[in-house]
Amino acid sequence: MEVDRTRIQVVDTGERSIILEPLSEPRPGERWTLRVPWAEGRTPEAAEFALVAHPSEVDTELDIARLQVPAPACPAQAECAPCSAPSAADAIASGLIDKDGVQTLAFRPFKEAASGFESTAGVSYRASTWVLVDVEIIRPPRHLAWSPVGATLTSKTGEVRVRAIKIEPNKTSPERVRLFAEAEVPPPSAGLKFTLHLNGPAGAPSFSIPSVQLPPAKEVQP
Repeated sequence: MEVDRTRIQVVDTGERSIILEPLSEPRPGERWTLRVPWAEGRTPEAAEFALVAHPSEVDTELDIARLQVPAPACPAQAECAPCSAPSAADAIASGLIDKDGVQTLAFRPFKEAASGFESTAGVSYRASTWVLVDVEIIRPPRHLAWSPVGATLTSKTGEVRVRAIKIEPNKTSPERVRLFAEAEVPPPSAGLKFTLHLNGPAGAPSFSIPSVQLPPAKEVQP
């Protein structure tokens, strides 16, 4: 809070109140400015109040609303980073794809009779620094709101840490969601056949897809 300390003394500040005491008598019509910053630090940064003395009127309560400053529009015919769609050039420039490219491999669908969950045929991708599993999940009627909260890729000889999960709803079929699971590149000792374990939220079942197969690493040419 910013005030002129030569004219105003801050007696007390609380969560919902501020007590001020003038150190001198304000002249008729004189306006003292009280500047209070917003807690989040967004634009505008602070609210300003004009303190004016009046012999017969007093404001007992102030309702304050912040005016949102709209983001500046992109100039006509200009393509800025937030406005343009991601491109192949972005993937290469960021290092997601290097000269070794991306290998892909399809894997078969799976249905778990006990829970009623299904997975369609999916595709696994492998680059030099990441692997990704792309598969559609079909949720049973009693678990249409189900969404995984974590995942792991495990084989008979190893486990791979899943870095991130992304879910895309199906606009025409609410029981279907498309799942992307990005993981670290497994060591050679882990093999290529994996089970994708999808951890359900509290009180909901988990779902495991045992048919995930990763493409082999690209052979380095001598």
